[in-house]
Amino acid sequence: MSVTHLKRWAVIGLSSFGAGATSAQEAEADWQRWEWSVGGEASAVISAGSDPGEGLPEVENMLAEVALQLDGYRVLANGAEIGVRGVMRAQRDHPARPGFSGRFGQMGPAEDGLFSGLSGNGEPLDTSARLSLETAYVYFDGGYGELTLGRDAGVAARFREAPAEVFFLARADGPLLDASGLSVAATSDKVSGQSAKVSYASPRWLGLRAGVSLTPDADEHDGLDRTLNPVAAELDGAYEIAANVSRRIGREGRGPRISAGASFSQAGRTSSRASPFGDEVSTGSLSVLAEFDSVSVGASWLASDDGFSSGDGYAAWSAAVRKDWDIWSGSAAIAISEQRGLDGRSARIGAGRAIGKRIDLAVGWRYDELERTGFGAARSHGPVIEITLRN
Repeated sequence: MSVTHLKRWAVIGLSSFGAGATSAQEAEADWQRWEWSVGGEASAVISAGSDPGEGLPEVENMLAEVALQLDGYRVLANGAEIGVRGVMRAQRDHPARPGFSGRFGQMGPAEDGLFSGLSGNGEPLDTSARLSLETAYVYFDGGYGELTLGRDAGVAARFREAPAEVFFLARADGPLLDASGLSVAATSDKVSGQSAKVSYASPRWLGLRAGVSLTPDADEHDGLDRTLNPVAAELDGAYEIAANVSRRIGREGRGPRISAGASFSQAGRTSSRASPFGDEVSTGSLSVLAEFDSVSVGASWLASDDGFSSGDGYAAWSAAVRKDWDIWSGSAAIAISEQRGLDGRSARIGAGRAIGKRIDLAVGWRYDELERTGFGAARSHGPVIEITLRN
């Protein structure tokens, strides 16, 4: 079968999922009239401050990320939209803590967490800058919802309402660039990472949207924001279910907007390692965000058995408040986690603003702490600057 015939039948199949099917000739003609856009951004996190102590990661003064995004879409005659998206990212996170994983020696947990990726086994990781095709999927958005197929985040992460901060990459809750190497609190369920999956998200009815993601092999892609611990068990057969609601409340819908998300995920493990590991890892999360005229308040919570049959796994929560003025915004955030005796605490306070249409700047102070019973606490704090340039 030729490429032309494959395109023709693909569009016919996608169109049948929408408000009504088109003819083969119409679908093939629509395929030729696509809109394309290319975007990119470069970000840097600059920090200083105290090192946490001997045997633990030292503060990294400069971390960076560059991303390039390609989007293409076509609106069909029936009003449905088909499209493709690809995102390539290059990133230098903390060398000892790439992708929210890492080993902390005696400070770390006794066993490797399947969800958290944190460990006390072995020497700290040492990973340089990495390049990754993080996103590559096709989608169809029609009268019955949105269907995506390919490499993308699952609905558990997509439907979450993140607490509002002026920092994005250097935030308190699950930072993408972690200057201290000690930030271990995260409330976003990324158990399937950016592995290839199929996802369905319903239309939004009265503010409510629901979705499901199926990932055959959750270890297929070692993404920048979820690096697989090489000692941990492999994960497969992951599924995620999630819901999100967003409504304005008050008289005539002029009050604050309240948004909330909830998710549950489960993945099987293929390793033959003995107890204390179970046969699967289960995770649940809740999040809420209230947006007033110039103030946003949010909180998020996550709990996972981390793959342990005892159920004593990983839990985290975070909260943030943000205030917007004419030019500047300010925020304060805190994130706390517990994992089999390993306690993490992170806090951020800062101010940010847009400079023109292409530059975002945030400046402030960070505090990160890691504590394990019997080993004391390791702390790191200091100034932090985040700069993002967009094309």
